[in-house]
Amino acid sequence: MERASGDEHSYICLPEHASSFTHTKLVPEIYTKDEINEMFYGVCGAQENNEGDFQMKLDVVYYPLNDSISLLTTCIEEMRLGIARIQTHRAVEATAPASIDRHHSTSIDDDPKNSHPMKSQPDFHTRAEIDQLVEEIYRTLETT
Repeated sequence: MERASGDEHSYICLPEHASSFTHTKLVPEIYTKDEINEMFYGVCGAQENNEGDFQMKLDVVYYPLNDSISLLTTCIEEMRLGIARIQTHRAVEATAPASIDRHHSTSIDDDPKNSHPMKSQPDFHTRAEIDQLVEEIYRTLETT
């Protein structure tokens, strides 16, 4: 029969039962420098892998969201410009004289036959054109 050391709980082990017990080796309380480095770099390597996975997941969410926000911002700016053009046109229209001849040239120098073919179109839209532009913007927003 064996007795455990005085520091541990006492137990008695009969020789016929000795094979039922396994000896366990205690983990050493003192590690070598190489063992400490191995444990440290193992933890750091796992941390680096986790950071890479996290960054990939973040990119998968961030970039499409950022693209959608950029598209929405662009659409909003286009709408603001369109509204500003409409307001300017309405203001000009309100201050213009209510003459039936306002679309006709008042000077012989402004003859439409002699006008330059590349001259830009007037900067205004009809209500139907504006409605169509707004519908296109909403369709674009719905598809993104």
